[in-house]
Amino acid sequence: MGLALRSHIKAKHADQQSVPAIPAPATPAPAMPAGELGATKNTQTIAVEIPLLPPGMHPMKCPFCANPTNVFINKDGTLASSSEAPKPPPTSLRGSNLYPKRGAHPIVIRARMDNRRRPDGTFKNTVAMMGTHGRTAVEMPWYEPGIKERWLLNDSASIEYVKPHVEEGRVDRWWQMHHRWRFTRRLTRRSADHWLWLQNNKIPRVVMQRKYADVPNSEGFKIKEITEMFIGDKLPRGAGYVQTYYTNTFSYMFAQVAYEKVTGIMDWERIELYGCELEQLETEYFRQRPGLEFWFGVCSQLGIQIYVPESCFMLFAQDVVGTERGQVMAQYHGYMAYGYKSPSMEEARARNEALGMDPIEENLIGAWDGYYPWHIFAMNEGVAAMNDLHSDMEFTDTNKKLNVWIDTSGFSGASL
Repeated sequence: MGLALRSHIKAKHADQQSVPAIPAPATPAPAMPAGELGATKNTQTIAVEIPLLPPGMHPMKCPFCANPTNVFINKDGTLASSSEAPKPPPTSLRGSNLYPKRGAHPIVIRARMDNRRRPDGTFKNTVAMMGTHGRTAVEMPWYEPGIKERWLLNDSASIEYVKPHVEEGRVDRWWQMHHRWRFTRRLTRRSADHWLWLQNNKIPRVVMQRKYADVPNSEGFKIKEITEMFIGDKLPRGAGYVQTYYTNTFSYMFAQVAYEKVTGIMDWERIELYGCELEQLETEYFRQRPGLEFWFGVCSQLGIQIYVPESCFMLFAQDVVGTERGQVMAQYHGYMAYGYKSPSMEEARARNEALGMDPIEENLIGAWDGYYPWHIFAMNEGVAAMNDLHSDMEFTDTNKKLNVWIDTSGFSGASL
């Protein structure tokens, strides 16, 4: 498919006599309106009528040879030149704005592919969930094998690098758990009519607070049944009990996975989470993140494996630090209270304090000193080059060997 109709005509039909030739003007012509297009050669102009179209890329056929091509209309109604028009996605699905290059290292991709397999080589029942945060959303495995279902949420269907996949039918469930007054607004943050999309989408299942007659394939979330199953009277609080703990859309999604696992609807074995960072302080980090990590625990205790990309903020101890860009999240890789990388001894030494006098430094002394640090030190020695990345199978095998080494070496925390 050609990049644009203007380029196509210049390259293929500059001498075409199917329409009257018009002499080129002596002075440069102003920006051409959307209603006409010209290609010049030897001071001759070919005029082609095209319909008035709204801004954006539009497919059409060449008026001379009927081959498919495109026209791109600017926001001011003018016809974009070939260099101005966004390039369509290449057949390789890589290297364009619509299909950005995958952010993960090939070894990481291979590792998560390995982790999707059962010991017999078949694929685990894996659901891949994707949010809207660009930090890890681009790693969503749209074309990787081993994904049973893909779940997306909110108004992300209009994101440039998401829309083509939605239109190709690669989404199995859509989640829109907000109040009706929010998802029926005509304008959203992504400058798309999300309500119109909800009414016309082709997603097989759209999970909402309840089934809506005007949203095709919508279904209600079983909040009472799911809440009683996983929370119920298990979390006493004051004179009563915690009633619900769904702090964002992903909380509902994880709860649904757990519910289907327990009831036998689907034996989910693995969740992959992309585009979910919850780093915005006022709304996400303090209000939403704790609830989601509660459901991480529920799912993991049911034997469901949970995967997040290496750069994801989830499942990491963090702090809020001030920078030139304002307050940002700082991650403590390998942080463990009373263990390795608990911020302590280095800080005390930097202040020339005697060890054992700084309350923060005391965090280094704990029940794990003679065991867990040896795993961290040994693992880091061989894995640092790959940024602490291993497949689960490699990690399990290495841990077994390390346990044997610890038991037979005679080393302890005091040896440090």
